[in-house]
Amino acid sequence: INQPKTDEKGRIFCYILDKDQYVIGGPVNNGGVVLRWLRDEILASEVETAKRLGVDPYDVLTQIAS
Repeated sequence: INQPKTDEKGRIFCYILDKDQYVIGGPVNNGGVVLRWLRDEILASEVETAKRLGVDPYDVLTQIAS
């Protein structure tokens, strides 16, 4: 965007890229990255079990979280 945008409730952020460009984002933009990191780094054994059972590893992670 070519001008900063703000939100009084703080639901979005706005970073300046250069004097004429800004980028807007929100707090949920990294959720998938964090879940993938958790899957790969912490829950590797659960992922292997899911693969052996023919189950989607993310379904297993969702079950663990709930």
